[in-house]
Amino acid sequence: MNLHEFSSLISFVNEMAPTVSELRDTGFVDYSFSNAFASFRAMSSFSERGKAAAQDIRDGLEPEKVRRFSEAILSLRRDPNLLSELTQAGLKAICGVLLRDDCKEQQQSENSLFFRGF
Repeated sequence: MNLHEFSSLISFVNEMAPTVSELRDTGFVDYSFSNAFASFRAMSSFSERGKAAAQDIRDGLEPEKVRRFSEAILSLRRDPNLLSELTQAGLKAICGVLLRDDCKEQQQSENSLFFRGF
């Protein structure tokens, strides 16, 4: 990606960010939540699954904790107000990583670091 393409991408993201509150397609919520279930190990070998399970236990991710998390995500997905709540909080949630003058306060409070040269 060259500098012009990168600059255009940043401009596009900054321009589109305020429209997050206008999203109405619940498919975006489903897409976002799909990442919460990304660790599907059925295609892995027995030894790979065993190693991953041991790493999970080492990291404090006991099967019961993972199951409770998954059930909580699925329960949250059934909340009829979820999309509305997410879209209303959208710009504020991402403002710290946007290159916009109106986000400077949040960038500073969240210690965001940017190299401005555009």
